[in-house]
Amino acid sequence: MSAGRTILYIVAAVLGFFGVLFIWAAFSDQISQKWGTMAVGVVSLAVALGLIWFAGRMGKKAAQEVTVVQKIDFSGDVALEKLTCKSCGGTLSSENITMLAGAPVVNCPYCKTSYQLEEKPKW
Repeated sequence: MSAGRTILYIVAAVLGFFGVLFIWAAFSDQISQKWGTMAVGVVSLAVALGLIWFAGRMGKKAAQEVTVVQKIDFSGDVALEKLTCKSCGGTLSSENITMLAGAPVVNCPYCKTSYQLEEKPKW
């Protein structure tokens, strides 16, 4: 929570507290101007509620779309090979490969099998 929102909530709490006190005092027999006291209390409460509403709206921002680009550095020479599913032998394309927890995972569109790609050692 930002400092501005915190300050607005504190000011709203103080205004709301005094608004309730003024409204409560308006019902006392010792006050001569009951309507003036009641008006001050109602206005204080209205301003407090407005500040709470504004502070709540202040924290909401438009949703931002984040695009993550992950580049993979291979340890040796890379040759393009035709990818086939281990289960059904169906042809796979690059759209069938996704990154899951930092590891390349293949999802077969034919048999719905999912498995992790493994890099074989070069030696």
